[in-house]
Amino acid sequence: MLVRITALASLLLAGVAWAGDKGEVEVEGPVTQPAGTCPALAFEVAGTKVVTNDKTEFDDGTCADVAKAKKVEVEGTKGADGVLVATEVDID
Repeated sequence: MLVRITALASLLLAGVAWAGDKGEVEVEGPVTQPAGTCPALAFEVAGTKVVTNDKTEFDDGTCADVAKAKKVEVEGTKGADGVLVATEVDID
């Protein structure tokens, strides 16, 4: 239990929140290293590589707004390769 709490605290400090035990995570912060074209984007948030696809939902903007966003919140599932496949992107 203590190990999980410590790991969760570390993730929260890094801008990463644990959303569940099925590999689901949430990250928030500025978009860095944007690449690709809609709907298949690739970028980083808080040191986490993120990709979008045609199933990704965008709130408060569109896929095209991600590259110029000051901050985003991304929810999705992290694969074995450490890449977060976004199911939802909230654009601030």
